[in-house]
Amino acid sequence: MDQFGEFETRLTSVLRPVRPSAGYVDRLKHSLRTAPYAVVEKEDLISPLLILVLGAASALLTFLLLRRFRP
Repeated sequence: MDQFGEFETRLTSVLRPVRPSAGYVDRLKHSLRTAPYAVVEKEDLISPLLILVLGAASALLTFLLLRRFRP
């Protein structure tokens, strides 16, 4: 256990210990105790479906145009 004491003494001499204000510590304790407010959004299925349909339509249109105007 004496090794930790020496280590802490060395750390204290090398690093400046932080002494936060009591108000800050109280606010931090309060924020850690209370549950955060979270909003869960529903997944948007229209956008990916619209992209898929438009991609398929453009591929079909390209195929038909190439087939029709092929020499």
